[in-house]
Amino acid sequence: MLSLFCLETLIRPFNIFSTPQITPKNLATWNRTQDALERCPFNSSYPMKFLIYGFDIVLTPDNQFLMMKDQMLSLYDYNVIVVNWTNFNQPPYLLAALNAVLVGRQVANLIKYLEANKGVDPQNVHLIGHSLGAHLAGTAGKNTPNLGRITGLDPAAPLFGPLTIFHRLTYTDAIFVDVIHSNNLTYGYGTYEPHGDIDFYPNGGAKQPQCQSVENSVSCNHNAAPQFFLQSINTTKCLFRSVQCTHYKDFLDGQCPPNSSTTDLMGLPAQQIPGLAPKSKFYLRTMEDSPYCLQRWR
Repeated sequence: MLSLFCLETLIRPFNIFSTPQITPKNLATWNRTQDALERCPFNSSYPMKFLIYGFDIVLTPDNQFLMMKDQMLSLYDYNVIVVNWTNFNQPPYLLAALNAVLVGRQVANLIKYLEANKGVDPQNVHLIGHSLGAHLAGTAGKNTPNLGRITGLDPAAPLFGPLTIFHRLTYTDAIFVDVIHSNNLTYGYGTYEPHGDIDFYPNGGAKQPQCQSVENSVSCNHNAAPQFFLQSINTTKCLFRSVQCTHYKDFLDGQCPPNSSTTDLMGLPAQQIPGLAPKSKFYLRTMEDSPYCLQRWR
């Protein structure tokens, strides 16, 4: 299998950004040389975010993950690394899934390098991956001891079901794993079953209000998870309040009243709840129009 890939080029796809100012001088592509990393100014004490998009995506200026990067750097003291794996995420899907494993291992290698050479604490590292990128993040977590957090944005379902031979994202991949499910229909792109410590199911996790009149509703629903995460970054404008509940219908019927141990905020401000069992389901409703946060529990 390894002969199918150019491992030298697999070590390259990292665009590194840091607070407070982003200019061309602040952008470095890590290309197997220490000088490229040395030229990239970042503060090892800042939290580090890895942004990982999914299958068949090209990193264009309007990419949601670049918007996430801009939002994060404008609001917080973060280091942000965009995993630019466009050369490896293209069809056929099976090949992209295999590449995701290899790129995930390279993400782990970079984290270990930053720990050894820059003093970065893996517990201060947060991977955010959409679709196939969520499982890529899971592979990185499996290969990085004491990784702080992984957020899976509608993790890809094809080839990653309960009986998969692939290593899919799971709650043991980091100290805290949270997942947003937005397209878990039978023929959707995302998984239905819980993966994380906390699994968020906006609007039940299948159909999203903003996609009702969209022609390609499956793709729209699948891409809703990164939209929600993007809007969650600015907590002064949007809070996605969620409640733990066994079923979405019970949530809608008001059978799961919110309290301090059964509520959480979906997206960037999500927090691990002490004593909560893994794979706990949290539900919420969202709006049809942007901003999508409802700002109330139900």
